[in-house]
Amino acid sequence: MGKNEGSKGVVRIGRHAGVGSIALVVGASAALGLLFAAPVAEVLDAVNIDLGGAEWFVGFLLTGIVFAGIILLCLSLAYGTVHWNPQKGTVRLRRREVPVSSITVAWRTVSSSGLNGSAYLVYRFVSTEGASVRVLVAGRPVRGLDAEGLSALMRFVGELPLEAPAGAAVDAAGLTDQQRAAAVALTTGGGKSRVGRDTLLAELAVLTGAAAGAEAGAGVAGSPPQPGAGGYPATSDPITPPQPAPGNPAGTIFSARAAELEREWQADDESAVALLLAEPAPARIVRRVFFWLIAAALAVAALALVAAVIGETVGGGLLPSDANEIVGLLVLGAGGVALLFYLVWCAAADTDLRNRRRLAHRWLENADPDARTRGIPLLLLAAWGEHPRRLFTALSFLSLLFGLLAALAAIVLFTDDEFPVLVPTLALLGGVALLVLGILGFVRVQRGRRTDAEELVLLGGWRVVPPEVRD
Repeated sequence: MGKNEGSKGVVRIGRHAGVGSIALVVGASAALGLLFAAPVAEVLDAVNIDLGGAEWFVGFLLTGIVFAGIILLCLSLAYGTVHWNPQKGTVRLRRREVPVSSITVAWRTVSSSGLNGSAYLVYRFVSTEGASVRVLVAGRPVRGLDAEGLSALMRFVGELPLEAPAGAAVDAAGLTDQQRAAAVALTTGGGKSRVGRDTLLAELAVLTGAAAGAEAGAGVAGSPPQPGAGGYPATSDPITPPQPAPGNPAGTIFSARAAELEREWQADDESAVALLLAEPAPARIVRRVFFWLIAAALAVAALALVAAVIGETVGGGLLPSDANEIVGLLVLGAGGVALLFYLVWCAAADTDLRNRRRLAHRWLENADPDARTRGIPLLLLAAWGEHPRRLFTALSFLSLLFGLLAALAAIVLFTDDEFPVLVPTLALLGGVALLVLGILGFVRVQRGRRTDAEELVLLGGWRVVPPEVRD
């Protein structure tokens, strides 16, 4: 939201995030109230507070109100508003009023979660005087700015003297701030990057147009754009189709050059197909073989379970102990074999992916000098859209699983007098060590994904960050 406040000429950009998502706050508070109403009612009853049998209802109300306050407080701390006075050239960030000329740094953050479908786009403006504010630009389920707010934000950004990130046009990884923003958007889970004014203005122009179109189509104001729907690439599939990224480091080309670019892309794709067909790929064959072996092992386990259920149904009772042992051995054995096959499949898939990336770099070395600008072929670029550390990820997950089991076993052993104290202590230490290794492994995997996204943007060129086409 962006509007004038009376005759002061102050433009307010943004609003309390909880106000725009009051239905979400009420729903979440009510759900938590239902969950904790009974324990609170028991506490009220234990302290001899006579509520005439309404303890549960009072517990529900108290819990709901408390959680609603906590949610609103968290949203207030997470996101703020900008109060901009164009006439005075000042802006109030949180409770501090600073000159607009002092805001020289801006950060762009994209966050997403595949678990609950949440996705957020946030801008953070930092003043040289120490004040800063995070503005929720777009999001779900907590809503960001509407078309009016986005338009006001775009005017505000246009007045900011934002400095180039890292004091240069290109950072240490060789990415411009527009390309860095695209790489962050392509990283699973998102991330943040420092951006310049042109990058923000280009993205806000797209978001404002999308929001205005959505509001006009719905006939209702206040329908904000959602992350991934306009203005920057979606994080789920960074390869197909490539979407316009914030800003345009590629610049502008005319329609005649665009038609020529399409022909060049087609020729590049054909050469990539020929390269892949001419290159032997034993790891790819091993990958396919072990995929079917995994399927066969899981089928054996499933058939054993189905046969046990049918046997109990037809026999009218439980299976004999020897039959149960056979079923258990088949299920556990097939599951263990499937796990081993999966680890081998992960190793083969990683090897296959490294080979394809090696071919992509070879293709780029042998291509003409303009190939890096227009981007490597999609068949080769797809290697940066896959997960290259499957085996490491699987081992990290197993480390977490066995570490958790060891820690739980240690807790049980501490309560059993048959074992000396040294046994559960060693089990607990081993479990904690495995948990730490698993967590460090996943951190390393996430950092690797960020590096892959950066390389994807660099190698993808105009295929990932296309230029603007004009007639």
